[in-house]
Amino acid sequence: MNTEFEIHNEDCIEHMATMEPSSVDMSIFSPPFPSVYAYTSSERDIGNSEDFKGDAKLHLSFFFKQLVRIIKPGRVVVVHIQQIPRMKRSGEVGLFDFRGLNIRLAERAGFVFEYDWMVRKNPQALKNGTGVLTPRGYVEIDSLTIGSEVIGSNGKPTTVVGVWPHFEKQMYRVTFNDGSFVECDGDHLWTVNKNAIRYASGRRFTNA
Repeated sequence: MNTEFEIHNEDCIEHMATMEPSSVDMSIFSPPFPSVYAYTSSERDIGNSEDFKGDAKLHLSFFFKQLVRIIKPGRVVVVHIQQIPRMKRSGEVGLFDFRGLNIRLAERAGFVFEYDWMVRKNPQALKNGTGVLTPRGYVEIDSLTIGSEVIGSNGKPTTVVGVWPHFEKQMYRVTFNDGSFVECDGDHLWTVNKNAIRYASGRRFTNA
């Protein structure tokens, strides 16, 4: 067996309970975000839960209690986290402080919270004034705020969970074969349908 590292493919909460105390040098992870994305249909999958104060809190409590046991004293744990919009389907509005929940549970388990690193998520820019489709029609992109609803790539309403200022950036006009265009920055990502391009049955790029 390699003495430098090992790979364990198990349920983390159950498996950590079988690991030796103070056996891990560093931990970097992103916990499943409740109600945002379900990876499986298992009741163990926190993504299946919309109960932040019940199921999610209980799962994460078990997790941090085991993690603090196996991390070597004085070592570092890095957690990637985001705030989570409360879902209208659950009769709620606003944001849930998922960051704060993780900090509180980790501290109760014995960790010491030190500081945040802010990471911009998908920092892609569109020109101010660009129209964005919402359930109420098109609105200018710079009027959107956290909690606004827009129409997602699946054609269904989705909630804006973050807005990031871009200040001054180089912008490019991307023109489609139907004559329509959009002005965006050079980092903007696009979903491309290869069949649509091949048979010219959908929108495609002609110049940028």
